[in-house]
Amino acid sequence: MQDPNTTYDNSPSVLGELEFADTPEEASKGIRFLNMILDLVFMLLFFFIICGMAGVVIGLTGNRALLNFILPPENYPGQLLWGAVLTAVYYTPTEGLLKGRSLAKLITGTRAVDRNTYQPVSVGKAFLRSLCRSIPFAPLIALASTPLHDSITGTTVVKTRK
Repeated sequence: MQDPNTTYDNSPSVLGELEFADTPEEASKGIRFLNMILDLVFMLLFFFIICGMAGVVIGLTGNRALLNFILPPENYPGQLLWGAVLTAVYYTPTEGLLKGRSLAKLITGTRAVDRNTYQPVSVGKAFLRSLCRSIPFAPLIALASTPLHDSITGTTVVKTRK
């Protein structure tokens, strides 16, 4: 039997409410896949702009070494290295300086955050995420489980709007 002079508070604790309110919802695999496709389009546009500017420089100077650097002929390791550089040059400034948002994440209303603190990724973590994206087969792994760039760097992608 309850004491009539004692009051019981059945409402959730304030701490529990704060934890729930401050824990953003993770982005779905569908949204993350859309982010990947949109960012790939933006990276290709970026690559075409770089190649166009390099073409102008090559045309003006006749420097064919620059052409071989940008488009390594029959040099698969060189192409992988260029892909990693392009990925890092695109993602590091966008995710690092835009507080966890790439151009695609701005469109889809998502953000890359630290998995434990939910704070936007730093420039350093954005750079590591970029390098992890260049691991062969990383996109295929992302379809089946946590993307490598999240599991290695301790990050995740969350919704910033409902």
